[in-house]
Amino acid sequence: PTASYTDVRNAILDSATPAASVDGKVVTDGVLNPSGALQQIAPTADGYEENDSAGEVLAKTPGAAGSAHFGLITAQTTITGLNMVDDSTDWFAFTTNSVGDAQSFVEINFNASQHNLGLTLYASDGTTVLGSSDGSTGQERVSLDGIAAGTYLMKVTSGAASPGPGIR
Repeated sequence: PTASYTDVRNAILDSATPAASVDGKVVTDGVLNPSGALQQIAPTADGYEENDSAGEVLAKTPGAAGSAHFGLITAQTTITGLNMVDDSTDWFAFTTNSVGDAQSFVEINFNASQHNLGLTLYASDGTTVLGSSDGSTGQERVSLDGIAAGTYLMKVTSGAASPGPGIR
């Protein structure tokens, strides 16, 4: 049997059922919507947004679900699934109840072949820098050794939007 390109195309399109999650977003009235298509495959912001400034983070409820203010940290805590797809700066806050020792630190881990991130530790005023790390190894760590109990801020920065960092 022979069929024209148009016959085959129409047969395929007539039998196709649009996926609900992309219907009207990727193709609208038979026209490709590139923005909608990219939104379907691009990562979305992590659950800690909005956290683009120290003020935004300090205004959040400490320890609440989705809060970039983690509240009191008394043991090693690892947070995964973070990304910077919507901006190039994310802030986080945490509180300690004792002086940091040689095993106390904040750290970010990421794929260095895809991007480079920097980590800065601030006092709760959001301006006093207590330490920073900005190498190119896929891990940035700032020691808390000798840091008094209190509330602190971490600022993670990137030169470009980047997927995938994790904080520990």
